[in-house]
Amino acid sequence: MNAYVKAAVGIILVIVLGVFLLSRGLIGKNEIQNFQVVQSLGGNISINSKGGYYSKFFPTVWNYPKIRNVYFSRDKREGSPVDESIEIRFKNKGTGFVSTRVTYKLFGGKDAVMAMHENCAGDTEIADSIVLAKLKEVARIKGSELTSSEVVEKQESFITDIRKDMIGNMSLAKMGIIVEKVELTSVDFDSETLKLFKAQQKAILLGKEAEANKIKYDMQLKETDAKYKQQIAEEKGKAEMQKMKAVTDAQREAELAKIEAQKKVTVAELEKKEALVKQQRIVEVSELIKKGALVDASKKEEVARIELVQAKLDAQSKIELARAKQKEVELSGAITEKERILAEIDANRQIGVAKNIAESIRGTKLPDTVIIGESKGDGNLMKMWLLKQIQGNKPLPAKTPVK
Repeated sequence: MNAYVKAAVGIILVIVLGVFLLSRGLIGKNEIQNFQVVQSLGGNISINSKGGYYSKFFPTVWNYPKIRNVYFSRDKREGSPVDESIEIRFKNKGTGFVSTRVTYKLFGGKDAVMAMHENCAGDTEIADSIVLAKLKEVARIKGSELTSSEVVEKQESFITDIRKDMIGNMSLAKMGIIVEKVELTSVDFDSETLKLFKAQQKAILLGKEAEANKIKYDMQLKETDAKYKQQIAEEKGKAEMQKMKAVTDAQREAELAKIEAQKKVTVAELEKKEALVKQQRIVEVSELIKKGALVDASKKEEVARIELVQAKLDAQSKIELARAKQKEVELSGAITEKERILAEIDANRQIGVAKNIAESIRGTKLPDTVIIGESKGDGNLMKMWLLKQIQGNKPLPAKTPVK
């Protein structure tokens, strides 16, 4: 290679190097998850939070993540290069190691960013140490208020109390660091505390066993008491039932006696009423018999009167016939004195017989039914007519004089 070629290559290298240096000084780049504090050659500070390329003129640039997630843990798998757990001395003198994951924000207002930049000078590990220092302070205060057993039993309450003091902590905010989240990943204890745990667990188990036995004994006592009360209730119930039965039987007997007495009274009243009815019936029957007897007597008296009237009529008829006969003899002059005397004697005899018949039947009991046989003569016809007149309550006919 001759001198000209060497000179040309050298010039090209100088130009490339110059362009490279100029590009580094004139063009800048930022990732969207980061922000930059940019200081110009004149000392002016600006904050670039946008992603992409931008023009610059040889400024000084510090890069920060907008949000940082960091583990303070004993477990290297969680990202801590060394054991960064928080050692806590509990109220019962036990020792524990609390591992956490903290999320905090570095990007805020310009004043907050400048305060953070002044404290961290572009080194995020400084920000981590600031957060860890405050976290240890808060966790140790909260842990000293509890026993190791209470921390185990109330982990959520323990970490909640830490969160309240860490999130929005004013001393961190003044340094431009805003804690947004605190998570408890584990709580480990030293060997002495673990032995204490075992003793406590044993005591707890014994206590729980004693409590279980107490519950068991209480249940047995309650069962025994319940059985005893049940037996007492059953016996009392039996006694009450017997008492109620005795009372019910007595009441039933009293009610039956009352019903029986009422029945006897009712029967006596019915018998009395029946006797009165019978007596009334006897009186009524007697009255009817009496009335019937009076009616019969009246009928018989009427029949006797009719018979008497009939007898009188018959007698009168015979007298009239005798007189007519006598008159006929007198008019004819055909009879002798002897015949006249005999005729008068016969007429008088018939009149006497009629009177005797009338007197003999007065007061005589006559039958209710009169059977009149077949007979010729006006006497039977007259009797039938008179009976019909009596039955129809019609008056007797007037006596017809004999011509």
